Amino acid sequence: MLATSDVANIKFIEAENDVVANIPITNALLEGSLGGYAYRPNPDNLSPIFINAKIEENLAPTQSNYGGRVFMHEFGHALGLEHTHDSMGLTQKTSVMSYLSEFYSGAIYGNNFASTPQLHDILALQYLYGTNNRTRIGNTTYGFNSNSNRDYFTATHASDKLVFCVWDAGGNDTFDFSGYHQNQRITLTKRGFSDIGGLRGNVSIADKVVIENAITGSGDDEINGNRANNTLNGGDGDDRLWGREGNDRLFGGRGNDRLSGGKGDDFLSGGAGNDRLAGGSGDDRLFGGRGADRMKGGEGCDIFQYRNSRDSTKKYTDTIIDFTSGEDKIDLSFIMAGNNIDLVNQFSANGQTELMQKYDDVANITYLMIDFDPKISKVDMMIKFTGKHQFTRNDFIVSSPLIS
Repeated sequence: MLATSDVANIKFIEAENDVVANIPITNALLEGSLGGYAYRPNPDNLSPIFINAKIEENLAPTQSNYGGRVFMHEFGHALGLEHTHDSMGLTQKTSVMSYLSEFYSGAIYGNNFASTPQLHDILALQYLYGTNNRTRIGNTTYGFNSNSNRDYFTATHASDKLVFCVWDAGGNDTFDFSGYHQNQRITLTKRGFSDIGGLRGNVSIADKVVIENAITGSGDDEINGNRANNTLNGGDGDDRLWGREGNDRLFGGRGNDRLSGGKGDDFLSGGAGNDRLAGGSGDDRLFGGRGADRMKGGEGCDIFQYRNSRDSTKKYTDTIIDFTSGEDKIDLSFIMAGNNIDLVNQFSANGQTELMQKYDDVANITYLMIDFDPKISKVDMMIKFTGKHQFTRNDFIVSSPLIS
């Protein structure tokens, strides 16, 4: 009932007895395998529900077992919802009022059932009763570390199976599925379906709902953002993150990740591993982290950020594909702390940070070598740039680090 009143302007009050109840619920000994049945709303304002007590799970319904599904289905009838499998051809992926398995529309729930009204059910309930625009208007987290105050939106163990469609009226909200080890796919677009915790198409987003952020676990995951300013965190594993529109923040975590900012002024952090970062259009900041990373800023004035000399070494060398002098910058401020730099033809250990560049015309690559040690001439850091470049001091940021 909470899942229903959360999405529509309906208030349920427990009646003192069946005589005064609008929706009396009765356990009955029904024939055959019928799970239950209910009457639609009528002029007498009475919509009784009968649950088959011969079925064991009906006597102990939970948020995801067959007994819970029977109750939610019959409760939908009592509120005026019709079957959706015969006239509309819908499956249980988008409607609890359907007899057709979610399997027929590409979803896999195993032995689990939806614990909330699904996408088309929410649309129908809001059409009939109006929309509840007061539901979870703050910053809400769904999944692990949930503050939704709803068990069916909450995971506490890696074995938990979630099947829900989220209705959320506002705030800056997060899908946190960090506790799962399976490969997951999160889609944050409205009416989007996600594959969570080893199931397929089991988490969806209702129409007109915006979920801004997503966190995945240790699998090889995919996260697709939306038009909002998203924060996407892939965690461990070889992940693929797309920010799409908005000013997004993408974190690959450990593993060989692929990050794409899309439109907007984005921040991309690859983390440990050999990552590929593409800023897209906008003024982006790209931080590869440890490993041999490939970075492309795309359109706009982009900043390629380094926070440690080991972020790009002679052995694990980053490649920057599209650096444009006068527009893009190399940020060394986290390493240099405001020290001056010298562009030299040969390291000299003169007490300052020295930068030496070398162009390989066969490979069409410019090597930038940096010596941070004022006493010993050696290559502490190396970055490769596609094409021929002639760097100047204006291409580097050596003070006022940009904290993300």
